[in-house]
Amino acid sequence: MIHTKDALFYAPGTIKYFAQALESNGYNFFIADRGCLINANNIRQLDKTYNIAFFDTELNDKSKRCYFSGRCKSALIEFVAAKTGLVLN
Repeated sequence: MIHTKDALFYAPGTIKYFAQALESNGYNFFIADRGCLINANNIRQLDKTYNIAFFDTELNDKSKRCYFSGRCKSALIEFVAAKTGLVLN
């Protein structure tokens, strides 16, 4: 399942397959969980207590979000900083 800002798509294949395909085409995606890829360019905020990446600057009940694994928290922060220059404290 692929979530975008405005739509939802279904596609066959593994997360690793999509991550490698996107990376080889110059996109900055990160495997955030065993079933979730995050586009680092779209992250605006991280909630490091509850492991949530937000894709909107102003947060509300309808804000797009994605949960990420606690094991990848520091790697995600480093990845976002390296790929986008955005420093997430």
